[in-house]
Amino acid sequence: YVYGKGMKGNADAGDFSITDDVFTKIGDNLQIQSSRATVNIKNSKAVFIKGITAKKNKINIRGDKLEVVYTKDGGVKDIGVEGNVRLNVEKKLALCDNAIIKGSSTEIVLTGKPELHMNGDIMVGEKIVFNTDNDEVFVERVKADVAQKGYKK
Repeated sequence: YVYGKGMKGNADAGDFSITDDVFTKIGDNLQIQSSRATVNIKNSKAVFIKGITAKKNKINIRGDKLEVVYTKDGGVKDIGVEGNVRLNVEKKLALCDNAIIKGSSTEIVLTGKPELHMNGDIMVGEKIVFNTDNDEVFVERVKADVAQKGYKK
C-alpha cells in the first residue's frame, strides 16, 4: 500500500505518481516516507524523491532519491539510494553519493566518495562494502589512514 496526497496515473502503462506526503510499507521490513513518488506496477519499481526517510530492519536511510525494485509477492529485491546518502546502522554511519542495499542479504555497497564511521574509525575509499550484521568491511582503493583509539594502523 502507498498513502499520500495528489495521485495521477496511467493504468495502461502501470505508472502512478503521488505528489505529496508519501508513506508506504513494502514487505515486512521496509517503510518509506518522502515528498513525492512514482510507481510502475508492471515493472515492480517505485522511486521516491525529496525528503526521504526510510527504515529497513535496523538501517535508517536518508537521501535525495530512493529506488526500490520489489517482487510480485511484495518482497524487496534491491534498494538504490542516490544523493546525500546517510545510513545509520546501530553504531555505524555511512556517508556517500550512492548506496545499494541488497534486499535479501545484509550487504551494503557504497560508492561516490564513500565514508564509513565505525568504532572510532573512519574508512574512506573508492568503494566500500560492509555487512550490517558484523564488522566485516571491504574498502577498495583506500584513500585515508584508519585510526583507532588514537593509534595509526
